Amino acid sequence: MSAIRDIILYVISVLLGVMTVGGFMTSIPTGVLFLLATLFCLPVTHSLLRKLTGNKTGKGIMALVGFLLAVVLSVAGVVFAAKAEGNENESQPIAKTAAATGVDTSKESDVVETELLQNNDVEGSAATDDEQATANNVQAENKAGTENQTAQDTTDDTSEPSRMEVHFIDVGQGDATLVKCGGQYMLIDTGDDTKGTAIWNYLRKQGVDKLDYLVLTHPDSDHIGGAPVVLTKFDVDNVFVSNYKKDTTAYHKLTQALDDQLIKATTPSTGSTYSLGNATFRILAPVNTYNNANDSSIALLVTHGENTFLFTGDAEIQTEADMLVNGNSVDADVYQVGHHGSSSSSSSNFLNAVSPTYAVISCEEGNSYGHPHAEVLNNLRAMGVDLFRTDEQGSIIATSDGEEITWNCAPTTSWQAGERTQSAGKDDDEGDTDEPEETDTKNDYDGEYILNTNTMKFHLSDCDSVDDISEENKETSKLSREELIEDGYTACKNCNP
Repeated sequence: MSAIRDIILYVISVLLGVMTVGGFMTSIPTGVLFLLATLFCLPVTHSLLRKLTGNKTGKGIMALVGFLLAVVLSVAGVVFAAKAEGNENESQPIAKTAAATGVDTSKESDVVETELLQNNDVEGSAATDDEQATANNVQAENKAGTENQTAQDTTDDTSEPSRMEVHFIDVGQGDATLVKCGGQYMLIDTGDDTKGTAIWNYLRKQGVDKLDYLVLTHPDSDHIGGAPVVLTKFDVDNVFVSNYKKDTTAYHKLTQALDDQLIKATTPSTGSTYSLGNATFRILAPVNTYNNANDSSIALLVTHGENTFLFTGDAEIQTEADMLVNGNSVDADVYQVGHHGSSSSSSSNFLNAVSPTYAVISCEEGNSYGHPHAEVLNNLRAMGVDLFRTDEQGSIIATSDGEEITWNCAPTTSWQAGERTQSAGKDDDEGDTDEPEETDTKNDYDGEYILNTNTMKFHLSDCDSVDDISEENKETSKLSREELIEDGYTACKNCNP
């Protein structure tokens, strides 16, 4: 019987201790009642314990253990209750302060603040009517300040998703255009190899950390030269290139950069459409396969709401005609004038089909090609087009809200044509016209040149210096003398190629 009593007393003591803890975790009054009950029962437990252990050693050990557990659990209940009371008291001032000041102290206080502001009438929040009004005023002021900052700062990535910006970057005699919309970015061309770092810095200031598209319209150095720097500095999801390949240093550096970054460039099919934020763009060219780089240019039409922007690279009259025959609309509000304003592009038929309201020419002041040519300027002026030029105005920014287009500067009023220098090549329809023509009779050489990629010199095939070039630095090239010079090579003084 004594063993049964021991078990009963043990169970009673433990239950009393557990009830005390539960009482305090529920509320202070309930916990106090259970604690009093435990204290009242402890003398009885102690008395029975003495009787059980008076002459019978070890018989009351289980009751003794139960008694001690009851004491420990009762104390634990008091501690838990005190901590719970303290946490409850601390949470109220935080919520009250957040509601009154609108200050974002932490994620938890944000939640408390939101609940207090939204459920004040329902839940009886501690915030007063004055505090509620203060919080609403603070929130309204913060929102207004954010909207004003967004409207003023075009470099902020939090700009409205319904807005698109097109940056015609001044890279001298070349092209580089950034299109940003809804947090996504597309770069069309990259200028020459001296502009890579400048473009990188420009893009960083615009908040660009990744490019969704890099479009290299064709492999001329003034369009792809800065690409290796861009590919090294930014992650690029898609790289689009022309279907025309070129045996030049700029092209080889591009392919090497793509290999280094493990990027596979593709040539988009004509008619394919891609999204950029809430804008889209359609590939319009190349329609066919051509025997020169310019006509092989990728052309694309960007659509943002009711606004359209047309980019044609250096596409010339043949490609322009093919685009019109192919049936895709080239109608655009903004036309980046083909081939830097050369008369080899922007034919009358094509301009009439585009019917632009605005036109942008990217070229260098005093360039040797005479861009832009008078014929193109006269046609644009006769159409009443508002013209912008990087050689006169620097980088130009067009902003579209889907209905209207605004600019960071006023249109040009000079309509001044460029002047072609004696060293400039002809701008015809037959091929790449961006390499200056020299009067040296050496241009008639029809054989292959031998290149030293280490010293960046080129030689005639029978030059004595060729034998001294190591095989790893020796290359052959069918490029013309002027093309090699344009790519950074110098002529050997021994053979004078």
